[in-house]
Order: sequence, then C-alpha cells, then structure tokens
Amino acid sequence: MIVRLQDINPFDRTHVGIGEPPFFSAFDSRPGEHLGGALHCADLIRRGVPIRPIAICDAGLVPPAQRIGRTNRQWQRLDGFKRYWGHLLAGKDTIACVVLDEYRPGAQHGEAMTWAK
Repeated sequence: MIVRLQDINPFDRTHVGIGEPPFFSAFDSRPGEHLGGALHCADLIRRGVPIRPIAICDAGLVPPAQRIGRTNRQWQRLDGFKRYWGHLLAGKDTIACVVLDEYRPGAQHGEAMTWAK
C-alpha cells in the first residue's frame, strides 16, 4: 500500500521528534546510526534502488502507554524508521508500506533496507 508520509507517526519510545535538524533523536547502537542510515536510504532512492516497504499499523492499535509523537496521524510506523526518514530526505511525499493488523514494533527487524523485486 502507498501511504502519504504525513499520515504516518514515525515516532515511538526509541525514536522521538526534536525541534532542530535532523528533527529526531534515536537510541543508536553506533553514534549517528539512524541519521547515517536515513542519508544512505535517501541516496539509494535518488539512484532508483527499490526500498523495502516499511511496516505500519492503524494508529488505533497502539496501546495508550506506547503513544508518543504525532499521535493524531492515521498510521503508526512499526519498523523502518531509517527508510521513512530517507524518503523525507529524498523529497518524497509517499512511501510503500506493509499494513499489519496488530501492533508489533520491530516487525521487520534484521531485514534488508533494499527490496529485490
């Protein structure tokens, strides 16, 4: 499914919005991991490399204690923060998504950023 980026809440307890560039803070295993990954994704997009769809669910499925960030949006990102932000950095308005019928953060953990068609 293709979804407008503005309809997705990208934030959660480990990825939060901030008021200055890059406009997010994340718990990185290595310094700059999330920003570097987003920049890498943006470069892949600009070069025409297919990107794996991100995982989302209806925002109403998010338990109240887990709601954070842009909670007025229709969709909640479950996995693919770097891919989501890479699309923003590449100037895209939409992103390919896999819609899950449950709240399952990290649903794509360990999968590649790119998508082999």
